[in-house]
Amino acid sequence: LYEDVATRAQGMSGAFVAVADDATAVWWNPAGLATGPYFDALFEKGRISQPESPIATDPTRRATVTGFALALPSLGFSYYRLRVSQTARSDSTAPLLQSRQDDGGVAQVRSRAFSQWGVTLGQSLLDHLVVGSTVKVVRGGQGTTGIDPSTDVLDQGDDIDLTQETHGDLDLGLMLAFTHLRAGLTVRNLTTPEFGEGNERF
Repeated sequence: LYEDVATRAQGMSGAFVAVADDATAVWWNPAGLATGPYFDALFEKGRISQPESPIATDPTRRATVTGFALALPSLGFSYYRLRVSQTARSDSTAPLLQSRQDDGGVAQVRSRAFSQWGVTLGQSLLDHLVVGSTVKVVRGGQGTTGIDPSTDVLDQGDDIDLTQETHGDLDLGLMLAFTHLRAGLTVRNLTTPEFGEGNERF
């Protein structure tokens, strides 16, 4: 889920933790707010499918992201919603729609929804060191359903009605910035909230 947010950040992979100079810093590294523009706002909506054209024996995954972030030099507000649906990995001898487990011969698709409202605060400690944190309210849930081979597998996952729970959480970030060197560190989900019950717990 971490790298499903922000198109520019995805292009830089994990290196964006040390850049984080736009409003998506509220997600990638809260300390990055201090090194960005005086005002930045963005709206994001996207969908990533892997692979784009799956065959029956492939595991598949789709991440749908909607987000809004507003950033000032030491204060940010954000909302992100992610929905990730995926099928179980199958081997080359077991078609996706056939299960090797004793569950009636029907494979399953899993879907996980995650919403986050956050307030981000940043503080300069030294000339080149900034710390930041995002205080979050997180709502999440997960569910599975049997696959109907007559319709799109991932669409079925997106349609699962999920029972969701709400918890508080916290992200922390550090940013060390010099003229020719930047380094960043992010610790996400510091309170490690848990959602769901039994086999659906994550």
